[in-house]
Amino acid sequence: MLVVLTFLLFISIQLMLITLFPYSGTGYLISIPLSITITSIIIFAYYWLCERIMFVNKFSFIFATICFLFIAFINLEVHVPEGEPSARVQIQEYTRVLFDYNNIDCSELTNPVTTQGRHRMAGGAQRYVGVIHKCRDTINYDGRYAIYNRSNSERHILRSPDQIQEKLETPSERYFYSLLEKWYGDEKE
Repeated sequence: MLVVLTFLLFISIQLMLITLFPYSGTGYLISIPLSITITSIIIFAYYWLCERIMFVNKFSFIFATICFLFIAFINLEVHVPEGEPSARVQIQEYTRVLFDYNNIDCSELTNPVTTQGRHRMAGGAQRYVGVIHKCRDTINYDGRYAIYNRSNSERHILRSPDQIQEKLETPSERYFYSLLEKWYGDEKE
């Protein structure tokens, strides 16, 4: 039963990672087999320890929980989108922005990226999503403001606040924006 639950956990984590952080390129060729291998080793080690050592059997629920958490951590750490930090680091940044939302300043909205497309602000894309959400009422929607400062494409130009979420680049940014809408939707700058 635990094996089935563990592999369901593994599959659900992988589906979440592939959905929210899809731009891994060939990284999937390494991360998914590595995750399967490590998950299998952890499951077999758990069963081996439970069969060999009675002490572990007495605390099998606690040991199983530790194994589940370790599997989740390894999967988050191994999944690295191209040109970005690991999914775990990005989730930490999103969490930091979520709890630091009230300290966001609208002056951070100008020049969010360099000419190479890299985010200037500390916290990167995650912080930018928080800034653009908090300052959405101060943005000029007459076609002069482009998300990520990329005015060379109509795809990035904002014409209304309703367009912000759909014009964010990654699924994780769009999902985080929707979380901010749920948590802080009525707050105005």
